[in-house]
Amino acid sequence: MIPNVNILTEEITKVNYPSRTYKINLDKDRISGYTDDLDAIKQAIYLILSTERYQHIIYSWDYGVELLDLIGKPIPYVMSELPRRIKDALIQDDRISDVVDFEFQKVGKKLNVTFKVITTLGNFITDLNGVNLFNGGTNDGTSGGTSGGSDLNEIKSLKQEVAGLKATIDSISIGLDKIIDIQTDLITNGK
Repeated sequence: MIPNVNILTEEITKVNYPSRTYKINLDKDRISGYTDDLDAIKQAIYLILSTERYQHIIYSWDYGVELLDLIGKPIPYVMSELPRRIKDALIQDDRISDVVDFEFQKVGKKLNVTFKVITTLGNFITDLNGVNLFNGGTNDGTSGGTSGGSDLNEIKSLKQEVAGLKATIDSISIGLDKIIDIQTDLITNGK
């Protein structure tokens, strides 16, 4: 006998969880106390824009921003891509509804980006400043020499580390393929 339960008639309510979280004190490199509401959203934005997407297995693929592949690209291309990538990264947070009014300022080999964030708790202007993306690019969209900036060196180091991890994963995959082949032979030959 099949139970007579109509799940579709039950009312579904969306629960908004509080945004209270630990407060990160960036000046002292410490977590101290708690933060909530708009300050918690600002902290979340900082963390999202400080995390490269797809690079840390601890985060889902929806978390972070994609900046690594913009290194060395022509400035007009970077300026056209950044709004889309920043907006895509930030609207994953359900408290953020839109990111608008992007403004760019090139300072040396770095690009400062200012934008307005529309949230459920209010709007504010924030930035992604001092990101070294250009390898010495110029305003005409051409790339110059290499940058000696620590941001670029850190990103290059991360790229090398990722390449090493990919090589390790490939060798593990080959090893697993060999194990599967051996098991298949054993099953097929009845040993």
